[in-house]
Amino acid sequence: MNAGDALLKKSFFAFGLLILAVSGIIADDAPPPGGESLFLYGHPAYAAGANSAAGGPLFSAGPYSINVNPALTAGFQAPVADFGVSVLTDTASAKAGAALHLGASYPTRWGVWTGALRGVFLDFDALPIGNSVTGHVGFARDVTENLYIGVGLSAGGMFNGAASDFYAAADAGVWYRIKEIAVLPVKNIRFGVVFQNLGKSFNNYLLGGVSLSYGAGFPGIFQPKAGVAADVLSLDKLKLGLSVDASFPAFSNFVLNAGVQAEIADMFYVSMGWDFNAREGSNEYGTHWPFLSCGVKFQIDTSGVKALGKDGVEETDVKIDSLWQHLHHNIEHIAIGATVNFGARDGMPPVIDVEEVQYK
Repeated sequence: MNAGDALLKKSFFAFGLLILAVSGIIADDAPPPGGESLFLYGHPAYAAGANSAAGGPLFSAGPYSINVNPALTAGFQAPVADFGVSVLTDTASAKAGAALHLGASYPTRWGVWTGALRGVFLDFDALPIGNSVTGHVGFARDVTENLYIGVGLSAGGMFNGAASDFYAAADAGVWYRIKEIAVLPVKNIRFGVVFQNLGKSFNNYLLGGVSLSYGAGFPGIFQPKAGVAADVLSLDKLKLGLSVDASFPAFSNFVLNAGVQAEIADMFYVSMGWDFNAREGSNEYGTHWPFLSCGVKFQIDTSGVKALGKDGVEETDVKIDSLWQHLHHNIEHIAIGATVNFGARDGMPPVIDVEEVQYK
């Protein structure tokens, strides 16, 4: 058994053990509708399955990944930046809200540092999660080509007058890949395990909960999450991937995430994701419609930019994503965002031409 297999088994064992240890602690209160998804608004990549501890159906990562599994950014070889905006409207009450995301990752010889800032301003009856600003910072490292580890810290404040509060927590995650198993028709089988929100959540009890008149903290503290993903089809111009994740917010709820993504000609992306939140679904706040997302990727020539070119960066990848989803109670969610990878360093060794030298 190699080191990666051993660490993966230990991670899943710890995941299961922690669930069993606290399975009897079930909270009576519930977070407000949408509270468990607080950190998932603002960037449309989550619709593509990026809300997966395993990195999504077809592995993709950006600074936004720090909110899901801080280990996912460990493979970056060049700086990456992303930004996005979500707009949510309640067509019944003619009210609207928004969420903004801005993030950046920077690789060093020791690992990859990531920072992200998010503002969420959603305070209407069907989605009463208030106004908040949170910051996230994380560090990830590739132990091997197929094994990543990462940790993250986050803090923020909620600003709703008398209902104001603060948030402070840590995350720890691991990611492991098996490129191929002879007996299986899939490739790039990826596993992710993460422990999220280890600390204090927002406890804004004036917002109201899903099942009671008083809400519990959100996002759910001490939330374990595990996911698996794989490439199920890999052709010259077409790739298809699937992902499935399960999480247990505050050990008092169960959330299932599933995603499917197609990549066409290494340029166009079509994605669909679906979330099942047991507590929200049982209280008429469930979301039965899937996320739908389209994206396009293109390159920009940056060979003339000295700040980038000196490190061997010749092209910058830009990926634009868009999102639509119909949520509960006549809420429409649309989002658009971009992820900019400032060129991956050439992994090919240099070619040295040896010329015949004539000595006099």
